[in-house]
Amino acid sequence: MKKNRGTGLVYQPTYVDEGTGERKAASTWWIQYSVRGRRFRESSGSRNRPEAEKLLQERLETAAQGKPVGPRAGKATFEDLAQILLDDYRVNVRRSS
Repeated sequence: MKKNRGTGLVYQPTYVDEGTGERKAASTWWIQYSVRGRRFRESSGSRNRPEAEKLLQERLETAAQGKPVGPRAGKATFEDLAQILLDDYRVNVRRSS
């Protein structure tokens, strides 16, 4: 099945076994895709290729909707949470003890 350009990639990384020197494929599938010129690579967390392809399709659909994408999208940082707390204290006229 031929894939269109720009749809990303589903792959199994390879490594060299230190004991035997043999090249082996990892058991977990990974995905790679580009959004606005920025490349993202992330583990699908699955040993099943169709599940990895489904995750890739979800990421591409999210990007097409203009929403943030990537493995860290939607996760708050400590700085974000600290700013939210400080803003809440100012708005509700609270002070720390």
